[in-house]
Amino acid sequence: DSGLARLRIAQLMVKEAKIDPALEYLVDAAKSNPRDALMQIGLGDLRVKMAQTMAQGYGSLYDQAETHYRQALALDASSVQARRGLVTALIENGKPTAALTAIRQLGQRTDFYGKLDYESARAHQLLGRYKRALSLFSSLARKGNAESARFLGLMLLAGRGCEKDIPKAENWLRQASASGDKTATRILSQYAVLFK
Repeated sequence: DSGLARLRIAQLMVKEAKIDPALEYLVDAAKSNPRDALMQIGLGDLRVKMAQTMAQGYGSLYDQAETHYRQALALDASSVQARRGLVTALIENGKPTAALTAIRQLGQRTDFYGKLDYESARAHQLLGRYKRALSLFSSLARKGNAESARFLGLMLLAGRGCEKDIPKAENWLRQASASGDKTATRILSQYAVLFK
C-alpha cells in the first residue's frame, strides 16, 4: 500500500530528526492523496510528536493534530489508529469529556487491544476527579510509567485527591526524572527548595 509506504518514510525521517522535511513530505502526500486516511493519521502523529518536544507554544500543534485525526476518521471511521491519536489530542486540548467518550468507544471495539489507563487518568485529572486520577496514576507509576510518576508526584505535592506529602511527591518526581522525564527534572529543579 503506497499510503503505508509514505507513512513509513515519514516515520524514518522523524527518527533521523528531520521533522520539517517529514512534515513537508506528508503534507505533499496528503495533498496528492486527499482520500488517504493514513496521511491524515501520519500528520496528526507528527504534530503530536512536535508538540511533545516543545516546552511551550504547542497548543496549536495539538489543535492541528485533532483536525488531522478527525479528517482521518471522516475518511475511515473504523480506524483504531486515528481514534487512538484523537484521544491524545483531545486530552492535550483540554477536552477530557470527549476524550473519555473516545476511550469508551475504543474499549468497546473487538479490534483494539491497547490500554488507555494513562489517558483515562489525565482525563479524570482534568475533570477534577482527583481520587480516580490518583488511583490510575499510582498504579501506572508503580509499573514504571514515568509520566504517571510525574503526575502522581505533582498531585501529592498539591494535595489533589490526597493529603499533601512532599517526601512522597519528591520520590515520585525523582523516579520520573530517573526514567528520562525531562519535565519532572525541570520541576525538581524549580521546587528544589521544597525538597531540602
